[in-house]
Amino acid sequence: MESQFIGRQPIVNRKEVILGYRLLYGGLPDVQYDPSGKPAEVQSPSEHLVKHFQEALGEATGFVEVDIDDLNSPFVDALPPKQFVIEIGPLEDHDPRKVESRCKKLRERGLRICLGNYGRRDNRSSLLELASYIKIDALATSDSEIKTIVRRMRKQNVEIIASRVDLPTQFANLVEQGIDLFQGYFYARHDPDCEKELSPDRMTIVELLSRVSGGAEIYEVEEAFKKNANLGVSLLRLVNGLQLARSQKIETVNQALVMIGAHGLSRWLNILLFAGTGEDGSKTPLFKLASSRGKLMELLQLELLGPDIGRAEKDIAERAFLIGMLSLSHVVLGVSQLDAIEQLSLAEELRVAISDYDGVAGSLLKLTQALEDEDLDEVEKILANHSLTRKQLQGAQAEAFNWVNAL
Repeated sequence: MESQFIGRQPIVNRKEVILGYRLLYGGLPDVQYDPSGKPAEVQSPSEHLVKHFQEALGEATGFVEVDIDDLNSPFVDALPPKQFVIEIGPLEDHDPRKVESRCKKLRERGLRICLGNYGRRDNRSSLLELASYIKIDALATSDSEIKTIVRRMRKQNVEIIASRVDLPTQFANLVEQGIDLFQGYFYARHDPDCEKELSPDRMTIVELLSRVSGGAEIYEVEEAFKKNANLGVSLLRLVNGLQLARSQKIETVNQALVMIGAHGLSRWLNILLFAGTGEDGSKTPLFKLASSRGKLMELLQLELLGPDIGRAEKDIAERAFLIGMLSLSHVVLGVSQLDAIEQLSLAEELRVAISDYDGVAGSLLKLTQALEDEDLDEVEKILANHSLTRKQLQGAQAEAFNWVNAL
């Protein structure tokens, strides 16, 4: 059985709280056999893929697109009903009665159903009573069609997910029209028409990032944390959330900074930049996206460096992590990417990787973005260029997802 890599795209509500993830995968796995021709005594391919899905989800809900021909597959039967929603497309030439019968059985088992690519004149009206969600294409559906669909779904008590929402202006327009759930990267795009004023906490972090890049000592950073109690509390929450202390709880900023060490300081300042000081800062989709980019890039860089890791190799991997996170710093800062690079006084290696995809780290950044954009051809191409396997990518993804979910 060949390993499957996964792309995931958050589905969020109006407050940009993550409801779940749309999961992209390379098709359903085939049954695995050993050389004798008998079924292999291993975890079934379907169970293997579901386990990988759950690693990507944490406690979130998974939205999985399933071909109508695969509704009776072992894979669908292996999905835990409390955590998954299956998305089915238009019926086309399929018998509506057979599809409805199968969907009824899946609903009885507890699986929720989403009708994907839904339109105003849709031939799946008989399935609406079984559906919990419908999904519309925000780019291909007119405002008048959206209004009609919203009115109808309110009567049916079915929630609407707008997909391909990639601009803040799109999001605002859809909210105004009554849509409550959104799939896309609108929260990760800088809107030049929308001025953003940094909070005092984030201004302090930006200043510290610049000073650390210039060689500031830990004691200087500690002084800044002492002057800003909110930042100190946020740092302690994140460090303890990942159980870096293991045997004891970290109770002071000094303990946290000693635990992090000088080499990890930029990493944690970046994490704080995205998380902010709110209780739910580490749960926002932008934080999850930036952290996932950084961690996945770090792990893939370690794969490329091989098993014999010294201080120099760890520094290379650390820079890959920073490049992943900093590639989205302009969204937090509310400026263009070039202005963010200048504002943070980034070193040349980080600058060219982010702006020009230069070097190995720049190529890995392009790989993470290809996963986010569901460009699997580009993913395969970059993997081949670096002699990385699907299995290595899958392992790195699983570790990155677990790390981010623990933050």
